Amino acid sequence: MCSSSYSIPFAVRREKASKISFLFSFETLMTDKNQDLENRIRDYWDRRAAAFGDLREMELGSEKAERWVKEFRAALPKRPLRILDIGTGPGFFAVLLTREGHTVTGIDLSPQMIEEAKAFAARHGAQAQFFVMDAMKPAFAKESFDAIVTRNLTWTLPDVKAAYEAWTELLVPGGVLVNFDANYGPISFTGLSHSLKKEGVSNAHSDIDDADLIDCDQIKSELAVSKEARPAYDVGLLENLGYRVVADEALTSRVYPEQDYASNPMAMFSIVATKKA
Repeated sequence: MCSSSYSIPFAVRREKASKISFLFSFETLMTDKNQDLENRIRDYWDRRAAAFGDLREMELGSEKAERWVKEFRAALPKRPLRILDIGTGPGFFAVLLTREGHTVTGIDLSPQMIEEAKAFAARHGAQAQFFVMDAMKPAFAKESFDAIVTRNLTWTLPDVKAAYEAWTELLVPGGVLVNFDANYGPISFTGLSHSLKKEGVSNAHSDIDDADLIDCDQIKSELAVSKEARPAYDVGLLENLGYRVVADEALTSRVYPEQDYASNPMAMFSIVATKKA
């Protein structure tokens, strides 16, 4: 009796301990994997920062800048806002939005991009702040911003759901999230770039070397969001968080109607999501 009465609880305790150990190991493994991906993503954008800054400098001096401004005027409340530009890159949106009278803070995982952004803003007299920061874990107080904007960022994130949840905490009630991105998952950047070069079609990826294209494709293949159909995936996540969401898949036709040095070879979408008041 004694042996039997003690052996069962011990077995149960051992099974529970085993499950806890497995869960802990799995969570550690996923954390390590995401950290490795973030490091590779950061290094990729560090390498591309200078060329990316040159591209955005040309874009700022073109008719495309005004097209982007029109997108923001349509999406954002018509008053001075506190705006967080997540994945600011060289600071292109930060400059446009400060010119519109908004107070802008830009963050990016890449230190080299932040250096480009500071220099870019200084050249154009934009009083924006810039910080090196993880887009999935922005270190700001709750309800610090009236709006969040981002461009070609969410496709690079290891955990898009976690990012949207974190961003929701930063927005005031009734705040607006504007996300410009594309469904990059199904395509090969390397294959598409080679194909367009053969056709003589200019685009924003024309000057990226093969090593970086291959690296980007490899990173993309390891990201869970690459397997999702977008923007439907994003719309579902945001609606589950209580947003009122409007998705528009005609963005490219408005901002990049011509094929040139700045045009994105993939059709871009816009998402304007308003947090519950």
